[in-house]
Amino acid sequence: MDCTRCDELLIDYYFGELDRASSSAITEHLAGCGQCAIAHFKLHDSLRHFDAVHRQAPRAQVHQKLRQQVARQFRPPWYRRLLRLSALPIPAYQTVLLLLGVLLIWTLLGRGGPLPGFFPRTSGSPSTLIEAYDASRPVQIDRHLL
Repeated sequence: MDCTRCDELLIDYYFGELDRASSSAITEHLAGCGQCAIAHFKLHDSLRHFDAVHRQAPRAQVHQKLRQQVARQFRPPWYRRLLRLSALPIPAYQTVLLLLGVLLIWTLLGRGGPLPGFFPRTSGSPSTLIEAYDASRPVQIDRHLL
């Protein structure tokens, strides 16, 4: 085996991903070639150090803080999340959001009272209605209202 081919396969040799024939050929070449052996030991030392650093996991608090920062930075604003709800394929959401929007606009315009036509107007003030009530007279109930 020549030095260029050995250099190409050193990483695979370190991780044990070569077949037996290639692995034994590299072992023989490293035993006879000082330059490739030095390259192998440097690579071995670098990868071992890298593995040790890579295996050290940060604490759970660090993960939690990082997730919160990422969520704060990349989370869409509240109005975009609300608009995303209106894009759901369920028509009920869109209807409810439309009605809430109309109610919000109605309230913001200062017309917070009852919507016209929902409650019939009565003649007189409430006190005159109470005084005009006669308990001895039976009240006819319209069956269509029930």
